[in-house]
Amino acid sequence: MWSLRLVVAVLLSALLVSALVVGMAPRVWGILNSHEETAISLYKVGGFTGLAERSVVYDAKGRQIGVFQAENSQQTLISEIPGHVVDALLAIEDRNFRLHRGVDLRAVGRQVLANVNDGASGGASTITQQVVKNELLATLPRDGRYKLLQMRYAILLERELSKDQILERWFNTNFYGYNAYGIKAAAEVYFGKDVKDLTIEEGAFLVGLVRAPSAYDPINNRSLSLSRFVTALTRVRDEGYLTLTDDQIVRRAAENMPTGVRDRKSTRLNSSHSSVSRMP
Repeated sequence: MWSLRLVVAVLLSALLVSALVVGMAPRVWGILNSHEETAISLYKVGGFTGLAERSVVYDAKGRQIGVFQAENSQQTLISEIPGHVVDALLAIEDRNFRLHRGVDLRAVGRQVLANVNDGASGGASTITQQVVKNELLATLPRDGRYKLLQMRYAILLERELSKDQILERWFNTNFYGYNAYGIKAAAEVYFGKDVKDLTIEEGAFLVGLVRAPSAYDPINNRSLSLSRFVTALTRVRDEGYLTLTDDQIVRRAAENMPTGVRDRKSTRLNSSHSSVSRMP
């Protein structure tokens, strides 16, 4: 009898939370959109600035003779990132990215229900919200005001930049561990290759790494890193970009795990995306 009461109580709680989410969603959306339709430039708000890059020194014959960098930060254009790597990002982080306007209210509702029902933690941040977090809100305390600001700025950013520009910003600003900022640097460090040559598996690994680069370090925390890689590949499979069984995913992840870190200092960088000095 007590088990039946427990089931009824859980169901009633879930229904109550669902009703609250459905009832509050329009008001929350109205608050987030209560500003003028003309987007406020986030570049003027502060913090949303140009991306840092390494400085490369060449001699008069075009040979690289030095690299100066506090951080291994290398910019890349969205057109240089393989489409299957972008697909992996969307599958892992934000499946509705092409549909929403900065905030995915359905994902927020699902996360609220998950938090209430089983105590799960975590957010439902879209890719746009993650860009805002990295560039505008990194130093703010994670309280209720923080989440509202993140959502509001995400909506503003979607009005100012295209979807591809936001994706490009995401790939270029995230930290991947081992002093690598941006997917171009990460491709070099973990796989010893240019970003344009990444496979979908390698792209999924790097996207999955962003959540916690130290915890998912493939060199020092290999078991946890492999588990995260399997989760990332499973999401890519579930979105239809791979056709693998669960056992095949585990094997594919193990085969594609980085075994070391690299620094391709001998590779000449594209001068159009680097700060370049030439020696006489």
